Amino acid sequence: MNHKVNIFHALGFGFSRVFQNAGVLLISGLILFFIIALLVVSLSFNYVFSALLTMDFWRTAIKCVIARGVCPEHLPMLSSAVMSVYLIAFIIIWTNFYNIGFKEIAFKIYDTGQSSVRDFFPPWITLLKVIMAIIIYAGVFALISVISGHTINERFVPIIGVILFVLAVRFYFYGYHLVDKRGAPFIQAFTISWLITRGNFMRLFALFCLYVPMALLFVAFIATPLLFIGMQFLYSGYLSIVGVLCMVMAASGVLLMLQVATFTSVYAYRIMSGAPLPAQE
Repeated sequence: MNHKVNIFHALGFGFSRVFQNAGVLLISGLILFFIIALLVVSLSFNYVFSALLTMDFWRTAIKCVIARGVCPEHLPMLSSAVMSVYLIAFIIIWTNFYNIGFKEIAFKIYDTGQSSVRDFFPPWITLLKVIMAIIIYAGVFALISVISGHTINERFVPIIGVILFVLAVRFYFYGYHLVDKRGAPFIQAFTISWLITRGNFMRLFALFCLYVPMALLFVAFIATPLLFIGMQFLYSGYLSIVGVLCMVMAASGVLLMLQVATFTSVYAYRIMSGAPLPAQE
């Protein structure tokens, strides 16, 4: 598992496949948008509930209807519990669809050359494994940061930062392995990521560094002008449909550019794992 990846081939795959399959990706992104929008809209009911709790009449009424036997003063705790449920729901939805769903599409396109919106809905077992891996991944990094911040001299903080960055790159592909090998233990994903990135660190570092100027160029010359034009049309009151269209185009461009990174990483993961070249090549 020590195959070298060509970052320019990876970027070429990312850009070409994303724009060839823009329709599937945009529809999937629209589904994610509506799911999160519904979550946000329903969240507004919790604020209404919290506002009602400030009124004595409604506090008593709500107590009688849904919280019999609970003191009105304790009802705000119910609002906090609802907020916690929404936070958990958002994390699950985001992890399931954005962090996993788009990877599923990218792997399908790499292997077969085509995909569909159906691939955007991954199995729940993959979601559970990815969430557990994320908890371990974030927990280890947080623990190292806290311990180093309290026990290590300030002069060595940059060194700790470099070590954390190296670990982040070496373990970067754990999520890709879990999506690729659905039956794999989530702990194994970290081992595989460490093995396949051996000898590829500088290549991956260069690849990640290229993301920055590409993102800045896109934001500066495409996304920002489109948003500016769209807002001008919306505020002027004339041709508002043009303004909405410009803002939709900007949002669509941002989504596609983010998926270039996903597709590029899928290519790198596959090549480093010793897999054959993608379909249609």
